[in-house]
Amino acid sequence: MRSLEQTLDDEQTAINNMITEMDHPVAGGIRALNAPLHLSAALAEVRRVPPQLGEHGTEVLDELGYTTEQIALLREKGVLR
Repeated sequence: MRSLEQTLDDEQTAINNMITEMDHPVAGGIRALNAPLHLSAALAEVRRVPPQLGEHGTEVLDELGYTTEQIALLREKGVLR
């Protein structure tokens, strides 16, 4: 098992074109793992930067049926950012 840092620094990862570079709105230029599958008939690639901690929390809870009040209470208690 390797850490993300070890994987990104591995020569074989680079040879297999498994690293992508992207501009993150907060972190700046970052390296990330590219899509792990390479299929001849379908393009698989990373198209979005990784989300910030808690970036989609409200949307996820909303989709799960939480009310606006419940989400606000979770945010007030520090469960959400």
